[in-house]
Amino acid sequence: MEIEKATDYYNENRILGQGGQGTVYKGMLTDGSIVAIKKSKMVEGKNFDEKKVKQFINEVIILSQVNHRNVVKLLGCCLEAEVPLLVYEFIPNGTLYNLIHSQNEEFPLTWEMRLRIGIEIANAVFYLHSAASGNSLFDILDSRVVNDGPEKEIIEVAKLAKRCLNLNGKKRLTMKRVAMELELIKASKEDNVIEGSGDEESETDDIIESGDDIASYSITESFEIDSETVPLNSSF
Repeated sequence: MEIEKATDYYNENRILGQGGQGTVYKGMLTDGSIVAIKKSKMVEGKNFDEKKVKQFINEVIILSQVNHRNVVKLLGCCLEAEVPLLVYEFIPNGTLYNLIHSQNEEFPLTWEMRLRIGIEIANAVFYLHSAASGNSLFDILDSRVVNDGPEKEIIEVAKLAKRCLNLNGKKRLTMKRVAMELELIKASKEDNVIEGSGDEESETDDIIESGDDIASYSITESFEIDSETVPLNSSF
């Protein structure tokens, strides 16, 4: 097999590093290309751990979409071996860990360089968390939530949560605003139940729409939804 030959049959001398999911080897393909080959830590000859299989699949899916100068490119994968293999571009000059912790008088790591490294890493991770993440809401939610909650409401609450995670603190919502918007989502659901309940409760609808003091309330403040200011001085 070409991958085995490329790594000299996974010779320990070819190891570039090890992580939680696998061991990375330096390899040379038949065309002379130097690559980094990641061998999964799934145990050969036994049933694969379902969690590790999912992690491997997610890694392939995410990295296949990545195009960032500070994230290694995934060149391909091999499923013919007993354990999955990923083939990455090879990055010379060692690992970041060695660069930071090893003393090198010829290449001293100044404060300015360390700061730049931190910035570059933060931007790369931000890219992975945003640009490479695409519509996975219902994949990461608890299955009980997906099966029980209305899709529209789930999406609205997720959008609200996303606004609470804004990197700019001034743009994050206050808990007062969060509570208000959650109440609106809840109220919207209740309105839909009333509208679809049939003729038996039509009189109740009329009372609510007429602004009856018992069945209604008013709020004098306002809040923003998607940059639009909506007055809350009407009755619900």
